[in-house]
Amino acid sequence: KAARISALEERNKFDVQPQKSAGFFSRITFWWVQPLLSLGSARPLRLDDLWIISERDHATITYNKVNDAWSTIRASHPDSRGPVTLTRALFKAFGGPYLFAGCMKLCADLTQFVAPYLLSQLIVFIGHGGDDQGGGIMKGLGIVSLMATCMVLQALFNNAYMFRIFREGTHVRSAVVSLVYRKSLRISNSARQSYTVGEIVNLQAVDAERIKQVLQHLHWLWAAPLM
Repeated sequence: KAARISALEERNKFDVQPQKSAGFFSRITFWWVQPLLSLGSARPLRLDDLWIISERDHATITYNKVNDAWSTIRASHPDSRGPVTLTRALFKAFGGPYLFAGCMKLCADLTQFVAPYLLSQLIVFIGHGGDDQGGGIMKGLGIVSLMATCMVLQALFNNAYMFRIFREGTHVRSAVVSLVYRKSLRISNSARQSYTVGEIVNLQAVDAERIKQVLQHLHWLWAAPLM
């Protein structure tokens, strides 16, 4: 057992999160997580077993994205009297990956419509004694293969959607926390008297988490009617 744990520890040694160097198959199946999971099944994980997160997940990077988006929106509308909203800045910074995650969910939902159709075709095929309009056994095998493929694709698209939506939600949360913290350091003493320490901490802990949760479920506004 000790030799197995030593081998697993050796496999799990990465300088940074291995997703960045993972291949296509490893990314879509999340096989790049397997060394860490195998090590965790052999013994309790320690802090030094965890990988260094990728650069795009750093709070500094997410804050800079929102701050740059904020500055770009303000510069593109210099005559606008209205304030730059946080929603616009967040969408400009993280809207692309968030919409791409929505495409993954759309693909996963579409496979749900294909599976019942294939099942009905299989029932018709069996009802005709396995020889519905020719094709014989090969037609039945083809229908079953397509059904299995749909299930695999649905699982892959769903997993890709969940991973991306939770990741972007975490990016937004870390950016909002950083924005609130930086703002709390820059406000004047007179303005500071209007906000207690508890209110500022509440913005960072509770409200930022609520924004994250809203983003994780926002795609259900269009997806729920399709279900």
